[in-house]
Amino acid sequence: MNTLPRRTKLIAVTPSHQRPTGVCMSVNRRQLLLKFAVSHQSYLLEDDFDGDYRYHGGPLPSLFSEASGHVIYILSFSKVLAPGIRLAAIIGSKAIIKEIASLQSLIQRQLPIMEQITLASFFREGEFTRYVRRMRQLYKKRQDALLTQQFDKHFHIYGTDTGLHVFLEGAPDFDEKGSIEAAKAAGIGIYPLSPYCFESNRKGLLLGFACTDENMIQDGVHRLKQILYM
Repeated sequence: MNTLPRRTKLIAVTPSHQRPTGVCMSVNRRQLLLKFAVSHQSYLLEDDFDGDYRYHGGPLPSLFSEASGHVIYILSFSKVLAPGIRLAAIIGSKAIIKEIASLQSLIQRQLPIMEQITLASFFREGEFTRYVRRMRQLYKKRQDALLTQQFDKHFHIYGTDTGLHVFLEGAPDFDEKGSIEAAKAAGIGIYPLSPYCFESNRKGLLLGFACTDENMIQDGVHRLKQILYM
């Protein structure tokens, strides 16, 4: 928190599952961030884009639940349900929501009404909770299939507690670009860390598992390991 300018008024964070590293914000760091927001009259923009998919331990409390007057909570259903739904929820104080609604009316007037009504029914009837529970079990199996190949020989593995991807951090001399190109040539879709970084020397790979079944994951990971360890 010492690096934040005292005049900071808005801080965007993803405490339940940071992208790209996949880590969850520690309790101590959460408390420091909340203390900064309260003492400097700042706001935290809490983006909880896939925190529903948590595989180890109980659900993490939101920052909003601890300091609702200084946190704007955002939940995207595009990540939890389907990309095409294009719906999200914003939760905050009445004053903040009023300001956001006024601004939103100037930017976009045509809202997806039928999709909102359908989603409201999905919640009201308990289908959303049941859906997330089923998908959490499915994604856990796919994550397990990804991790059975043991990448820890040359990588540090992050992001296994929550979310839909894992991060493999390599050594400073890891050939990130060469690995991506070799994987692409072998028909494997993975992503480098570097495009996510403004100033960082960290290198590594992001591996998603949400849209691929266990057999394809195991086959792809087996071929990826041959590329990385050859």
